[in-house]
Amino acid sequence: MNIVFRADASTQIGTGHVMRCLTLADFLSMNGAKCQFICKKLDGNIISIIEKKGYQVFPIKPDIKSFNSKKKPELYESWLSSSQHSDASSSIEYVKGLKPQWIVVDSYSLDRSWEKLLRPYCSNMLVIDDLANRLHDCDLLLDQTVLRSFDNYKNKVNDGCYILCGSEYSLLRPEFKNWRLKSKNKMFSDLPFKILLNLGGVDQNDDTSKIIDALVNCQLPKDTEITIVMGPQAPFLKKVLKKSQLLPCTSFVYSGVSNMAELMSGSHICIGAAGSTSWERCCVGLPSIIVVIADNQRAIAKNLEACGAAVAIDIENVIVELDVAIKKLLDNWSAYREACFKVVDGSGCSRVMHAMKQVANGALK
Repeated sequence: MNIVFRADASTQIGTGHVMRCLTLADFLSMNGAKCQFICKKLDGNIISIIEKKGYQVFPIKPDIKSFNSKKKPELYESWLSSSQHSDASSSIEYVKGLKPQWIVVDSYSLDRSWEKLLRPYCSNMLVIDDLANRLHDCDLLLDQTVLRSFDNYKNKVNDGCYILCGSEYSLLRPEFKNWRLKSKNKMFSDLPFKILLNLGGVDQNDDTSKIIDALVNCQLPKDTEITIVMGPQAPFLKKVLKKSQLLPCTSFVYSGVSNMAELMSGSHICIGAAGSTSWERCCVGLPSIIVVIADNQRAIAKNLEACGAAVAIDIENVIVELDVAIKKLLDNWSAYREACFKVVDGSGCSRVMHAMKQVANGALK
């Protein structure tokens, strides 16, 4: 298959959309597909990372002037840094020469308006979403949120669209499934007690520093290690490095790691955001304290809490809530870990690829 991915990363958007597309692209490439990316050149983009993995990237320049000056764009619309029509026109210039079998689009800023303009230039379209808040026009829709169902999208997609919903379709790199097996042997009594702190690749609001401040006042087990992981684009990395020295236990700060599955598997609990890493943590049986740092994360946090795989707290109340949340996980660690294992099994990419092949062959239409 010849496949084009349309996704962006920036200091405002974060890196999650591009990273999950890269995960799917890697899996499809290993199975014979040719994958390319179309990305907007926004501040904090990770185009160089995509290219280092061997994929060709076709860049789009921001076009703020294309917004209707009489209407202030909504939050997700503003993330695009252009109108949907302008973005579609720029994308079409590349796509019409590539003639892909699939366009995979992963962006909160794009909806049916953009998708309809691109449909004539590809055989099939896959939309990756987790908001369920807008209309789509595509052949296949993927929402990997736990407890998400067909009913959340049945009135938001075109006739003939096949919907994949639920955490069984989580897009995870192969190493998470490999480390999942090793994680099953982990014991609560293993020392030192390890806490992993990771709020995504950017953390533009410096929420990691707020967590560190809260951890200073928490009642932690005597033998505790705290590992803090940030992305290479994180603007407050130096501040976090300095603040970590205030922690009352051994701490490590890493940037741009390539062994996240190993770090997760080796930890007892994680303090993290409710993004794509939620499914990675579940796959390796890592109970989490989910810090809700954006409104679009509330549904994931609520559903993971309902599954018994995590405890959700709000960043605005972190000083008060973090210590209570840690104690809750410590008191019920085995139950939370087993709940995590049940949420994700690590085979999502295979299931998505199978559905793509069936759609392309007309088996699901």
